[in-house]
Amino acid sequence: MVLVENVVRRLSDPGERDKTVREVTAEAAHEVARPITFGIGIIILVYLPILTWVDRREDVQADGVDGRVRPRRSLLLTLTLVPVLASLFLRKTGREHEPRFVSSLRTSYLRALEQCFRRRALVVVVAAVVAVAGGAVGLTLGGEFIPRLDEGDLSISAVRPASVGISRSRRAPAASSACCVASRRWSPSSAARAARSWRRT
Repeated sequence: MVLVENVVRRLSDPGERDKTVREVTAEAAHEVARPITFGIGIIILVYLPILTWVDRREDVQADGVDGRVRPRRSLLLTLTLVPVLASLFLRKTGREHEPRFVSSLRTSYLRALEQCFRRRALVVVVAAVVAVAGGAVGLTLGGEFIPRLDEGDLSISAVRPASVGISRSRRAPAASSACCVASRRWSPSSAARAARSWRRT
């Protein structure tokens, strides 16, 4: 869109009458090539931290790969195919012609802007409310990339010395689990009971 808009602007300039459509299109594409590349490069950099996660899921990895591949393809088409199509289908007009839809939007925008200048205090209050609401919503975004932690669950790992026999090692987890199930809330006393039960086994 940026490249085509610049081509249309240059073709509507009366000062470009001595140049061919191909020359004007090439110059217009060259003008915006660096800004477009810079902007797409920023989009690609946004996805790089996702790919550096150690414990990333497959869908996150797929999103990160798509976030790098698709902008590259769009950049390639923008710098190669779009200028060619613009030189084939666009023509010189010698004057700027604004579509009726854009003209109606511009008129509505100027009216709304005039009303905003008349009621500046109201505009500031509404903008502050929108900013606070946007910040509150922004705090909840990105949760799909954060691992969910199940607080309240316990993961018990029994560490036994090498001198403990195989039969005793097999009975120890069952005794510890039975003690934890009997106690609804894990506490130091239940931990002590589990230790004593394991020693008796």
